Amino acid sequence: MRVGIIGGTFDPPHNGHFYMADKLRMLYKLDKVIFIPAGVPPHKRNRITRGIHRYNMLRLAIGPRPYLIASDIELKKPSMSFTFDTLELLKKRFSPKTELFFIVGADSILEIKTWKNYQKLLKFYRFIVVMRPGYDLGKLDRNIAKKISVAKIKGLAISSTDLRLRVREKIPITYFVPQEVEKYIYKHKLYKQEVVS
Repeated sequence: MRVGIIGGTFDPPHNGHFYMADKLRMLYKLDKVIFIPAGVPPHKRNRITRGIHRYNMLRLAIGPRPYLIASDIELKKPSMSFTFDTLELLKKRFSPKTELFFIVGADSILEIKTWKNYQKLLKFYRFIVVMRPGYDLGKLDRNIAKKISVAKIKGLAISSTDLRLRVREKIPITYFVPQEVEKYIYKHKLYKQEVVS
């Protein structure tokens, strides 16, 4: 089995996330794609929306599609969330024959040397890198560049940061997020303030 893993804050999850997941699923013949909202991410300086809200929005957005999964594995951890620890936990849940593909943006892979056990990550897991405007993978260490696969897809230009701003300024977010996510945001009054908790 081939399983793709997408980590992130998903604050909120939007159509760009799901478009990318579907494209990569077809391109890399993935049986499943797991979305993992970060618990306490080490690289995020600002506060983020409570994990239960981000997890609930993912579950609502995914709906009945059996090939997409929302996991709360990092939200259950009281301490900092590190990719290496999460992947090691996930590996134990699948058969030894399962291939795990960790999906990251170009911005993240350029910082991989700051990650916990990054060399082991590159050795034991397959990395799929999704390009983002303004990031140059030519700056990547040659040894790291050899161990990643760069996905030849174009993403949708949607930003969670922009969506939070739109909600705060009372600008519609219809068409940017699944309908269920939009309803959830307004029902729970998310993103009304500049700093969320």
